[in-house]
Amino acid sequence: MNDEAIAPVCAIPAAKLEAFVDAFLAFCRIEKGLAKNTLDAYRRDLNNFSSFC
Repeated sequence: MNDEAIAPVCAIPAAKLEAFVDAFLAFCRIEKGLAKNTLDAYRRDLNNFSSFC
């Protein structure tokens, strides 16, 4: 068994992922009526996730 860590590979380009995040947050704001602080937290979490990729 190989104990070396394998770097994660994101199958979605960063620009496209950012567009998906923007669209999701727009949906959350418009359709769900989420508060600005919630949207800010979601954006922060999703940006952290995308930097992991």
